[in-house]
Amino acid sequence: VQFSSRHFTVFESAGTATIAVTLSAASNRLVEVDFETSDGTAQAGRDYTAVAGTLAFYPGDRLKTFTVAIQDDDRQEGHETINLALSDPTNARLGSRNTATLTVLDDETPVPLFLPLVIKGS
Repeated sequence: VQFSSRHFTVFESAGTATIAVTLSAASNRLVEVDFETSDGTAQAGRDYTAVAGTLAFYPGDRLKTFTVAIQDDDRQEGHETINLALSDPTNARLGSRNTATLTVLDDETPVPLFLPLVIKGS
């Protein structure tokens, strides 16, 4: 059991990020794995809502998701990261992608304004 990718990206204004966790092969047994977020450069309570829980893969399941609530603010702070981790699997082993990073793209970055230069003929 592992994250579908080592890196996830979401725009700050999206409201939530969906994180995918996969099994390498379907199992005929219930597989469970714990997940949690922790601060990278983003701060829980300010930039996102910390989340932790357990995903349950029922026989035949290969994909489960969880969401991370992203808080849109009016601060220009650059892109920020949230750490993601899987732990304590039941009836499975952790794959190599048992940690991942969620990057939140700041939407307050100024957009340059380009005005065309008009030169009148002489």
